[in-house]
Amino acid sequence: MQAPSFAAMRFALPARLDLLPCRARSSMRSYQNCRRCGYDRETLPHILQHCRQFSAPAYQARHDAVQGRLETVMRRRFPSLRVNRALPEIGSSKRPDLVVVDEEKR
Repeated sequence: MQAPSFAAMRFALPARLDLLPCRARSSMRSYQNCRRCGYDRETLPHILQHCRQFSAPAYQARHDAVQGRLETVMRRRFPSLRVNRALPEIGSSKRPDLVVVDEEKR
């Protein structure tokens, strides 16, 4: 196993000891809300796990990765697979992620 880089250690040790500069760490600051989302107190756990500004792209990337894997597997069995397309047949403008159309029972 390779040892962590110097840059990783420069972040990891202060993070582990909760020494990174965050607005909620300083008792002198009257405004402790997150500077990204403005919603919650800006603590290290909030920044790394709960902040909507940071987590939204991660959720979307994970969703797209799972959808891509499912599409690859399903396309072999269902050639009529529709991906991110509206369904005019039912009169809706919503775009489901994956739809299999049974042409016989349509």
